[in-house]
Amino acid sequence: MADAQTMAAPSGRRGTFLSLEGIDGCGKSTQAALLADRLEAAGHEVVRLREPGGTAISEKIRTILLDPENGAMADECELLLYEASRAQLVREVIAPALARGAVVVCDRYLDSTYAYQAGGRGLDAALVVRCNELGSCGVLPDRTLVLDLNWSACARRTCGLRRRSPRACAWWTPPARSRTWRRAWTRRLGTWCRAGAGMRGLRMSSGPARPGAPAVPKVLAGLAQQPRVQEFLAAAIDEVRLSHAYLFLGAPGSGMLEAAYAVAQARVCPNGGDGTCDECIRVAHRTHPDVHYLSPQSVTGYLVGQIRELIADVALAPIRAAGKVYILDNAGLLRGAAANALLKTLEEPPEGVMFILIARSATSVLPTIVSRCQQIPFQIVSPGAAEHAVELMSGIGGSEARIALAVTHTPEAAAQFLASAGRREARRLVVRTLDELARDDSWDVLASARRIVEAARAPLADVKSEQEAALGESADYLGKAAMRQVEDSNKRELTARERSGMMETIAAADSLLRDVLLRCEGVGEPIVNEDAADIVDRLAAGTTTEGVVRALSATSRAADDISHNVTPQLAIEVMLLGVKEALSCPPY
Repeated sequence: MADAQTMAAPSGRRGTFLSLEGIDGCGKSTQAALLADRLEAAGHEVVRLREPGGTAISEKIRTILLDPENGAMADECELLLYEASRAQLVREVIAPALARGAVVVCDRYLDSTYAYQAGGRGLDAALVVRCNELGSCGVLPDRTLVLDLNWSACARRTCGLRRRSPRACAWWTPPARSRTWRRAWTRRLGTWCRAGAGMRGLRMSSGPARPGAPAVPKVLAGLAQQPRVQEFLAAAIDEVRLSHAYLFLGAPGSGMLEAAYAVAQARVCPNGGDGTCDECIRVAHRTHPDVHYLSPQSVTGYLVGQIRELIADVALAPIRAAGKVYILDNAGLLRGAAANALLKTLEEPPEGVMFILIARSATSVLPTIVSRCQQIPFQIVSPGAAEHAVELMSGIGGSEARIALAVTHTPEAAAQFLASAGRREARRLVVRTLDELARDDSWDVLASARRIVEAARAPLADVKSEQEAALGESADYLGKAAMRQVEDSNKRELTARERSGMMETIAAADSLLRDVLLRCEGVGEPIVNEDAADIVDRLAAGTTTEGVVRALSATSRAADDISHNVTPQLAIEVMLLGVKEALSCPPY
């Protein structure tokens, strides 16, 4: 190193602290020895250290950390042991050596803890930074040299050369190394040094990055209603430590799907998610070939064939971007053989592949899937924010937007509802039917149920026509087996859409009954169904709070029946008869 004469301070001044970082086998120890020899040859006092260790107490802590019998050690315990070893090393060796003007060359320091404990173990990054501040006693390296080498070469170097604890062995897999360690490092220091080039070509960073709130990428600007999620994802993008598998948890309408596509933009964008490049625009338009959205093709959940096609696609190289993203909606319906088929790929996907699963709660998802994902909870979005989102997407606000949200539960679905005359007419029919229940006999109720089912199915006629047209165009080049697969897929789509339409009619009834409950209780809040205020008042005048509560139970049972594949007309008939009885007859 040409400038070795200037590496250390003159006698009587503070010395120089150098740390070397990199994964096991990249050559840190070798380069540290070469650097120490070069500096000693130049006439400097050199203190060469390693972490954990370097003092009698620190070496005992090292023994605990590497003991194979301590494989059950908690992540927090491991972190604190590393910091305890470091604190002793700083107080006993590093600080006195620097005070007398020596050059300290340390194999690993703060940044390894950050990479392994935050980037790898998944501990809170801010917590690790605070612990590092305590363990280092404020003593930071003047220069940190980072050595990079591909995993396979490191594995060949270290194979059989050292004893590993069970916790260390769990780390020693290519996916874990490449996804967590390197991503935690890339933005942590902002520079990489290639091993094998010798010490001459090494670039030096100015030391560890100081903690601070990262700038929010433009693609995450739409998550303003989820500030904690926005901050968490912004930090992950800024530090290049996006996980290979996320599980977004929250109520419908909380912005999970939008967040999933925003993360996908950041993943495929060469500029970290600027929102303006061609990659980001394609993701926003849902046309990017490397960003895939999946939802259950059956009313009972994901099909095994769906997951097998996904796994086959995962193995293929990206078409445009450096990686691929798979968004799986309604992950709570990922069960049985379909879930088992995905587990291995979800745990160890190819480099650059990311999964984002969306579900209402962790309890609705199989534990084997939850354990393989990083969970991100979303808070419930305020009604005002949801209404504003609907207005931005559809141009319709006010009471109509609130009604659409009550029926569909999400801003995206609400915008689609407002654009469909058939779906809005089905909702109006439900409202009129509830108004007439008190005057109808049982036969009239059954006839009304049939009309509601027919109205809910009416929008499917356009979908069926589009499917038949597309099938006709495909008939010229698809074989019989492929045509059958397309036909089966179309049938499943129609069944799912029909089920969704039935759930909307039930939600419309539920929303109106909740307004009736507000009137019965004398609550001063505005009702949702303002266009049916007179109907709400009439129903409230003819029933009691207990009656409305029992009527709401009938709508809840109907939704549960539909979700369990009960015939739609039967479920609607039972619901209407139950509502009629609850509103008209006092409880015993």
